[in-house]
Order: sequence, then structure tokens, then C-alpha cells
Amino acid sequence: MTGFTMLDYLHRIPEAVPDLANWVADGSLKHRQHIVEGIESFPEAIRMLFRGENHGKLLLRP
Repeated sequence: MTGFTMLDYLHRIPEAVPDLANWVADGSLKHRQHIVEGIESFPEAIRMLFRGENHGKLLLRP
């Protein structure tokens, strides 16, 4: 098994950005964010992360 990380392809970011921006703009590339409100919600948000209960990138909005 062979893996890769984004660091392996940093030199190709300028090549990818225009395509990625177009795909987001036309709706063919979607991303999900799970936003939790309030700094007081941090303990529950971190538990959600480790329990796998978030859908998309988990963000905490203070």
C-alpha cells in the first residue's frame, strides 16, 4: 500500500486552483461544514469529532 500527502504535491497547487475554483463555482465540487456555535460548546464539539458525529469539516464559531 502506498499513500501520499498534500505535501507531496505542493508544487502543483497553482495548477489545481483554477480547476478547483471552477468546480466549486459550478456546483460540481461540494464541501460540507459542521459548525458548532459558542466557545462553551468546545467540549461537546471535541467529543463529536472523536465519536465521528460531525459531517464535513468541524468548525467552532465563538
